[in-house]
Amino acid sequence: MFKNKYLKYKEKYSLLKNQIGGNIFHLPCEIINFTRGYYLNYSEISKIYSHLPQLPFFQFNDNLFQQDPVIMLKKNNTDELSIIVIPSNVGGMENRKIRAINGNDYGGNFISSPNNNIYFFNNINPILYENLSNTYPMGYGLNLIPLMCSFRFNLERHIDECMTFMPYAPSYKIWIYDIRSVRFSDSLQEILDISNCEQVKAETILDLQAILRITGNKTTKEAITNILGYFRGDNIDISDFNRSIQDINNRLTLKQKFCLNPNLYNDLDLDIIKNNLNIERNANIAIISNREFGELNMDKFVFFPIDLEIDEDRNYKIVNIPIFNRLWIETEKECVCVFSEGIPDPYVRSKVEHEFLQIKSLITENEPNKKFIDTREYDKKGNVGGNLHCLIKNKYNLPS
Repeated sequence: MFKNKYLKYKEKYSLLKNQIGGNIFHLPCEIINFTRGYYLNYSEISKIYSHLPQLPFFQFNDNLFQQDPVIMLKKNNTDELSIIVIPSNVGGMENRKIRAINGNDYGGNFISSPNNNIYFFNNINPILYENLSNTYPMGYGLNLIPLMCSFRFNLERHIDECMTFMPYAPSYKIWIYDIRSVRFSDSLQEILDISNCEQVKAETILDLQAILRITGNKTTKEAITNILGYFRGDNIDISDFNRSIQDINNRLTLKQKFCLNPNLYNDLDLDIIKNNLNIERNANIAIISNREFGELNMDKFVFFPIDLEIDEDRNYKIVNIPIFNRLWIETEKECVCVFSEGIPDPYVRSKVEHEFLQIKSLITENEPNKKFIDTREYDKKGNVGGNLHCLIKNKYNLPS
């Protein structure tokens, strides 16, 4: 069923491509395109490359794509897709440049379905949205579909951490997140556990006085003195702190704020938060299902758990490395799905094993294999880190 639909789509697309010369931006769906090679984030990824099917790999001459700058693929007349990556902006049609406002504009926040729908979590740059909406001329535009996400970190969240398309020939399914647990971070719990504010202030003053005695750095001394003045209630300007102790200042200030307002976090009921986030997830499912299948069809969705942690700034961290942040690599001869993993989750592993009894390629008869790679060390490396889909991008060709 889906293969016939895909061939019909390909015929229509080939006609369009000939009409416009083929030079259009395109975000391909991984499970209906052959992989011809890899674009790698930075040199250390070569040790991950040894676990992948042996295809050519590339790095960018002047700028490695650190995590996920805006990434679009440009189709040329030979059906080959070449990647265009600029760290903070991307050239669009008519050579427009689009400044990435934040990480929501980066490549990991856009995924394409076999039905030519592109999903992303909302709050992207409006100019980027407009540009992508017009990348296909002659009315054959990309279907850009925003989804909701309330569990962000510093207002950012990438959709490739929360869902992915997987082939179940002759059709496909969507693997999507299920909020398994929500907990407070250790730092937030430390604040919530405060029962005696006067004792907190007294202990803090003693700790800072001890630091003040042993430090020889004048700037640090001045900053700590200012913190001491703040906790004592002295009239001292505390706006200009040394960056090296900014985290100390933030924590102490927040404790003081909590002591002045013990109701500061009263609205953070973990059960209610979890319930509301799964209600939001169900609303996303309804949008996706109607776009992909013309109706609400829960049988087309497979749920995998994610665990969330809320910090004192109300940021949400995904504790477990998401199973969705994976690579689907397919050639004429082999088909491999590579998953990011941290500490193995027995439930997730078991569910993946179960699903792979049904996983079947949409473009070949090859039996899909799976691999798990521990990406924890990259997940901690900031703007040059991340998980597999952040670190590696496929180089594609349409199936012949």
